Amino acid sequence: MQEDRVIACIITRDNAVTAARDLIGDTEPAAADDGTIRGDLGDDSYEQADAENRGLRNLVHAAENRQAAEREIEL
Repeated sequence: MQEDRVIACIITRDNAVTAARDLIGDTEPAAADDGTIRGDLGDDSYEQADAENRGLRNLVHAAENRQAAEREIEL
């Protein structure tokens, strides 16, 4: 959220967190499935981030559960 622009959205539907995380893919872009946002558009890995002494770069974020989503909505 500090390196570039942010577009925030709130998804409201049954099982919204699960649906969003399925669309986004694995947290590590290099390990994300094809057909997911991270899998198709990202290429960073924990190994690369560690070698460069930085955090993992992701194109998109989704809360891990409803409680986290409620906290993040406040941001």
